[in-house]
Amino acid sequence: MLQPTTLFHRSDDIDGAFDVFTDDIDTDAVASVCFSDVQPDWFRQTDDEGWFEAACRFDVPQHSARQAMFSVYKLNGGLYWVRTNIFLSQWTLLPTRTRPYIMPCERSVDIDSELDLRYANWLSGELAHVDNILLIAEIGVYILRTCRHGWRRDSWDYAYS
Repeated sequence: MLQPTTLFHRSDDIDGAFDVFTDDIDTDAVASVCFSDVQPDWFRQTDDEGWFEAACRFDVPQHSARQAMFSVYKLNGGLYWVRTNIFLSQWTLLPTRTRPYIMPCERSVDIDSELDLRYANWLSGELAHVDNILLIAEIGVYILRTCRHGWRRDSWDYAYS
């Protein structure tokens, strides 16, 4: 599955993810990811009484330098390959035996907000291989706003300036 709001993936990403998917018969799915510079240990939540606490607990000393922590990846929402029988039986894009396809961060922009769109517009000027990115991004954001949030098209006229 290709997500329409992750626009910077290339055909070699699609092929590369498919290669990961087909290299091992035990692989049920592949999801595209990128490196995360935010460590899960840094996430905090509040408890029932409003006290600040760690949202995730790992066997890593608290307040470790990011460079000393293990590498973590985040889903970029761009590419998913899932075996049909697994998807139909489990109704998930991320079954237990999912392998990552690692993409560079600059091709992992997922447009879910106006700020994401502004960043994508700037980035599209930096990436020479991307054609018609503004039009595609505008259509994607329009669809997102109409379907998810009921936002009106005239609220994002900045995209044309």
